Amino acid sequence: ARVLTLPAGKRQVILRNATTGGHALDVGYATGSRATIPPGSAIIVQADGTNCLALGASIEIGFYIPGTMLAGQRLAGFLLTRRVALPAGLAGSRAALEVAPISAATFSLQRNGSGIASLTFAAGATTASFSLLAEATLEAGDRLTLIAPSPADPSLADLYLTLRGRPV
Repeated sequence: ARVLTLPAGKRQVILRNATTGGHALDVGYATGSRATIPPGSAIIVQADGTNCLALGASIEIGFYIPGTMLAGQRLAGFLLTRRVALPAGLAGSRAALEVAPISAATFSLQRNGSGIASLTFAAGATTASFSLLAEATLEAGDRLTLIAPSPADPSLADLYLTLRGRPV
């Protein structure tokens, strides 16, 4: 990462990371929290004199799937309009069920028909754990599809899912 240390004072600025070599830009004061700007991104940075916060530095894709689901059913789809990076482990993403499964249930997240990640609900659990081994960069035009567990769990119902990524 390339480091940019701000002079004292409050400010709100738009910073564009035009560094070469794929370096992130690490912005902040000598102490306090810092903001990270991915390569090729332009982000609004709000600085209060101690801490920096990147505004609009994430993209969230949300789904709500009501009711029960069939085995292997295509539940939802999303067509991307820009490049998005999903972090390893889908850090920052959340999934919840209104009705927990009787046994473990794993949903598949596909990009253009191929599995890239999964979310698993343990037996009796209403929150999921996520699996994505390494950061995945999705391109404009890619299709994200959510696939129901197979075999189907007759009790599992009402899925809420928010995937969090960042623009690249």
